[in-house]
Formats: sequence, structure tokens, C-alpha cells
Amino acid sequence: MPATIIDFVTPGMQIYDEETFGPITTVVRARNTEDAVRIANDTAYGLSSGVFGRDVTRALAVAMRIESGSCHINGPPFKTSSSSLWRH
Repeated sequence: MPATIIDFVTPGMQIYDEETFGPITTVVRARNTEDAVRIANDTAYGLSSGVFGRDVTRALAVAMRIESGSCHINGPPFKTSSSSLWRH
């Protein structure tokens, strides 16, 4: 199955509220930072999240407002052997 990106997902669409399995992701567009935080917190899940931005201080302030188990800034949501700074 080829990877799929579904753009312009909005509340009310089944895929907005449910986890997907397989090579698929969704894009929910936000009007501004406030809207992005609202969207990020509008979930029953929230194990992990991510914030990307040129201003790391601002990205950290946004990350602090997101209700998730962890929030990654400008990086992957997990460590891989290629992203680890140290080895076991």
C-alpha cells in the first residue's frame, strides 16, 4: 500500500477523531498559533506531540500549552540509532 496524505481534514470527519493504521497521515490546517494549540489539545489520545519552529523559545512556550505525555521540539518523536547521541 503506498503512503497516503489526507489534507484539509476538519472536525466532523471520521479520520479527524480516530487513529489510523498503516502508511497514512492527515493534515489539519490551523489559522494561527492559538488555533494550532486548540487543535493539538482536541484529542482523546495525546501520548506524544511535536512543535516545529525557527524560534526555539517560542516553540517551547507553545509546547508547554499542549496536553500530551511528551512534546518534541524540532525533532523526531523517538530515538533511533541514527538520532541517538549515545549508544547502549
